[in-house]
Amino acid sequence: MKRRRLTFQAAPVSFWQELLGSAADWPRFVQELRGASGVYVIRERGSGRVLYVGESHTGRLKKTLLRHFQAWSGKTAGPTYARNAVEIAVEPLPAASAVNRQNYLIDTLRPRDNRIIPGRPKPAPDDNPF
Repeated sequence: MKRRRLTFQAAPVSFWQELLGSAADWPRFVQELRGASGVYVIRERGSGRVLYVGESHTGRLKKTLLRHFQAWSGKTAGPTYARNAVEIAVEPLPAASAVNRQNYLIDTLRPRDNRIIPGRPKPAPDDNPF
């Protein structure tokens, strides 16, 4: 199955201003993530350096992605990013495919902030996402 290329989008300022409140006018690409599983890539605006690759296989892709733009702590805490300094790409997928796709993207893109687990099995080759 041929995969679509990931497309990065800079969210408009109004999106980020509304992010932590209740916003009915979020960009369409974010609204469509509710209830979805899949992967996301966060990269620096300008340089294009990939910072982080993440996934949700529990139908919480929207929530999982958005927590990278607000303070969070605890056992599952991950990196946070300045909202005006990054671009994001998302790829909704069936839940059963999300972890393998994330692993492939981490191996391929070598994001700055992901922890690479030594000895983790390499995922099967896939199409280049860019």
